[in-house]
Amino acid sequence: MTYCPLPGTYVVAQIDVQATLAGLDDAKALAAATRLEPKKYLVYLHTILRLPYPGGGPYKYLAYLVGPDPRPEEPENFITSDMYIPIFPNTNHPAGRAPVRPNSPFPFPNCSHWVGWDMERQIRVVEGVYPEERAIKLPSEEHVDMEEYCGDDLIRSHSMKVKSAPRTEPSGEEKEEPAPSAGSPVLAQQLNGSNDSLADLEALDIFGFEPREGDDLLPVVRIWLDLAGHFTQDDIPSPRGFVQESEALISIVKRAKVRKALEAKKDSKLTADSGEDHVKSTSHALSGMSEDTPTGTHVVVMVQMNAWAMYSKHEHGQVEVVRAEGTENVHVYGTYASKTITPW
Repeated sequence: MTYCPLPGTYVVAQIDVQATLAGLDDAKALAAATRLEPKKYLVYLHTILRLPYPGGGPYKYLAYLVGPDPRPEEPENFITSDMYIPIFPNTNHPAGRAPVRPNSPFPFPNCSHWVGWDMERQIRVVEGVYPEERAIKLPSEEHVDMEEYCGDDLIRSHSMKVKSAPRTEPSGEEKEEPAPSAGSPVLAQQLNGSNDSLADLEALDIFGFEPREGDDLLPVVRIWLDLAGHFTQDDIPSPRGFVQESEALISIVKRAKVRKALEAKKDSKLTADSGEDHVKSTSHALSGMSEDTPTGTHVVVMVQMNAWAMYSKHEHGQVEVVRAEGTENVHVYGTYASKTITPW
């Protein structure tokens, strides 16, 4: 038993809409998401992208989508109908491409890895209890073969895209930069970077502890290891549906984040507008502090937009800033003080 599935495993996956939207607190997003009806799909968990630990889910994976034969061509995406890798016992391929062979019998005779730029998806997998003894996995040598086939197909797809693009003649001043040689400092910098200190290496987060920007956009999925318990060979869905569901959900999350940002901006403006009158009154009160003002008197002043400071009269007639927020430095000018303070 494991708390997260191991890379190299074939699974049944279904998007969990509520888990994906958790934490958004956006009624419009929830209403839009109710129209989604996620199906179950066959998925190959290629790589885990964040270091997993108990209680740290959902776990981020790179997943390859699996679909039934025949693989349709997609001219708009520069994908031909032979861009797939059969999964044994499927041996069907127009060019005679050898199938990849899982470590235990794959329950369907008509499945393959569909190759395409959008057939590789980043997902988040919920934490659970996964009986590894029931998992159907791809041995490492078979995984390597699959990657070679995928690479060949994607290179071919890219070449088709380049050839279809309108050609433009470069001007006489434009010169193509030569590719860096193996021993060039340019290539060395690209490979090694400038991270030569422990702090730089820690900032890289090479172990994947820290979430990355955009992780909250990735769909959260629930998975099952029992492939045959969810499909027959005749009802395996096209992975194109998973792509469409993912993109629809990502769009909903993005719109919710935009609404949240606009609301924050609106609140900020209201605070700034109300602060203008506050500045006039409280700055007058500050300037009115005198020797007769009781020790311990506090005055709050808006020192700039969305920033404030609390001044207090102390012994010996000094006016001191006791709290500040929203600004790097607060300058105090008056009868008793002229200094710069760091906010609390």
